[in-house]
Amino acid sequence: VCRDLANMLVVRTGKEQDPHWPESAENIICAFIAYVCAMEGNPAAINMRAVRAQIASRANYTKALEKMQQHEGFYGVLEELGNSLTWHVEKELASVMSHAQRFTNIFAAPLVAASTSSTTFDPRALRSGRMTVYMIIPSDKMVVWQGLLRLWLGCLLRIITQGVPTEHNPVLFLVDECAHIGK
Repeated sequence: VCRDLANMLVVRTGKEQDPHWPESAENIICAFIAYVCAMEGNPAAINMRAVRAQIASRANYTKALEKMQQHEGFYGVLEELGNSLTWHVEKELASVMSHAQRFTNIFAAPLVAASTSSTTFDPRALRSGRMTVYMIIPSDKMVVWQGLLRLWLGCLLRIITQGVPTEHNPVLFLVDECAHIGK
């Protein structure tokens, strides 16, 4: 799940000259999503704003990396993710972090942070009842917020496709301006 979320946030245009940078940014975002999920004691604080806060601060990043490397739970996944991030050093680390921050800086915006810190509905209800969800992005924010839109759509698709396929309550997605979410 962490990898899927990170992949949804890292928008690739297909014109990248070196895939190392977005792939490395995706690895960092994935690791810090896992870190926040595993280490945050307050369920209400497990959100992308918390992930952003960890990677936006050099001090937070360093402390979290140390904690990851010492964490033995979750079958050693967090420890392995933490260890894998140690390969980025000095200038490479700075470049990778600038990419990771670019893909998560939307969560630093107060409006986005406020609207993504909690939810007001259970998305699983899309499969079990009558519900309409509108995700409206201001036209002047379509490019800037494309990662957020990809994340919302991707999460909804992931949730409604879990379990046994059924035609009992079909879900219809109408996505206008779909080209803005990227490949």
